[in-house]
Amino acid sequence: MALAVDGPTAEEVYSSLIVAQPDLFYPAMQALTLVGYALLERVSSLLFHFSWGYLCILAACAARKRYLMLALPMGLVDFFVPFAGTLGTLAFEVLIFLIGLGCLGSVLVIAKRARQV
Repeated sequence: MALAVDGPTAEEVYSSLIVAQPDLFYPAMQALTLVGYALLERVSSLLFHFSWGYLCILAACAARKRYLMLALPMGLVDFFVPFAGTLGTLAFEVLIFLIGLGCLGSVLVIAKRARQV
C-alpha cells in the first residue's frame, strides 16, 4: 500500500526495494523467463523425488537392497548445484531435467522387471 501513494515514504520504500530486490521490477518477459526456470527446476525435483521414493518403497516391499542402492545416488542431485554458475542457468536446468527423466525411465524399467519376477 505504501507504493500506491506518492510521497517520501513511497520513494523510500521503492529505493529500498530496488536495491534489495531488483528482480521485483523486471520487465514481464524477463520475469517470465525466471518463472520458467523455476518451473523447470520444480518439475525436475518432482521427477527425482518420485523416482527415489518409488525405488525406496520397491526396496522395502520386495526386500531387495539393490533397489535402495540404486535410489541413493538420486538423492544426491543437489550436489550439482555449485556447478550451475559454470554452465549457466538454462543449460544447468535442462541438464538436471534430462537426468531426472533418465532416472524416471530407469525406475519404470526396474519396476516393470520387478513385476515380472
